Amino acid sequence: MIIEAIKEELEALVVDGALDPERVVEAARNPNSSMHGQFDWDDSTAAHEHRLSQARALIKRVKVNVIRTDNEIVRVSSYIRSPSGSGYESTQKVMVNQADRITVMLITLASCATMLRNLAAPEVDGIVIEIENLKAQLLSDREAAA
Repeated sequence: MIIEAIKEELEALVVDGALDPERVVEAARNPNSSMHGQFDWDDSTAAHEHRLSQARALIKRVKVNVIRTDNEIVRVSSYIRSPSGSGYESTQKVMVNQADRITVMLITLASCATMLRNLAAPEVDGIVIEIENLKAQLLSDREAAA
């Protein structure tokens, strides 16, 4: 299986317990590498994809102060991924719409739970359970509001 071959290649590139992306790219340049097909070797399209990645990072760096309903002032990204999945929208606009707000919270909570599970640390199991409970409550709230 290709994933197993990639895993083996990555393990072979580990030096002093660390995997350097530079070494991964260098190894993947070899057309015989199982990793080769995972990269875009056309410099024009790869450059465009890199610029899109830079644009996403730039969008995320722009911040705005928001006053929450509990009157707490928090600094947040001015734009967040659109609940529809197409581009970015103003955080303030999305958070005012109840359905969009819940959708964004569900997506964010799912990402948090995945990151915590990837730690494979039993110390965070309780947090993951709380996240799953909150997601269930938000789904219930969204259905009730619809």
